[in-house]
Amino acid sequence: VITVSNQKGGVGKTTTSAALAAGFSMAGKKGSVYDLDPQGNLGFCLGLDTEGGSTILDVLKRRYIHTSDQPAQKG
Repeated sequence: VITVSNQKGGVGKTTTSAALAAGFSMAGKKGSVYDLDPQGNLGFCLGLDTEGGSTILDVLKRRYIHTSDQPAQKG
C-alpha cells in the first residue's frame, strides 16, 4: 500500500500519484488508484473521462450515479 497525502495544496500529491501509477503500469504491475480529492483531478491526469461521473465523496455521501438504467440514488 502506498499513500500520498498532505494537508497543504499544491505540493504535488496528484502529480506524484499519477507518476507512480503510470510507472507501475509500465512495469507490468496491476493495482488500484483512489483519488479522495473532491476535485477528482487524478482521474483526469490518467486520461479518464471524468465528466458526469461520481467521485469517492459522492459514494461516501451516497450520491452516486449508477451506470445501469436505474435512476441515480440521492443521499
